Amino acid sequence: PGGCGDAYLSWDQVRMLDRSGLITIGGHTINHRNLNSLSADDQRYEIETGKKLLEQQLGHTVRHFAYPYGQYNDTTIQIVQEAGYLTAVTTIPGMYQGAGQAFTLRRERNAMTLP
Repeated sequence: PGGCGDAYLSWDQVRMLDRSGLITIGGHTINHRNLNSLSADDQRYEIETGKKLLEQQLGHTVRHFAYPYGQYNDTTIQIVQEAGYLTAVTTIPGMYQGAGQAFTLRRERNAMTLP
């Protein structure tokens, strides 16, 4: 309920990608809801439940997070930190990452411009 309704990958495929060592699997909530519009309790549920489910499926700690729709607020950042994530990615374009931006990392979406 509340999710985007798309089935992109099966759990077997996610585990295979995780074991490949080529990519890092990160958290993204349980239902892909716009966190910025939710109460603190609902944000906590989305973030913590999604992390627990992903860790159960992968068998290890998940340390990185991406905000659904790139939407977040100060409460979201606090909950993501409290959940045990080390970083979080926004949808703000750019490659520059300043000190103290571990929970508001920018994203470079054009693979042709990556170093």
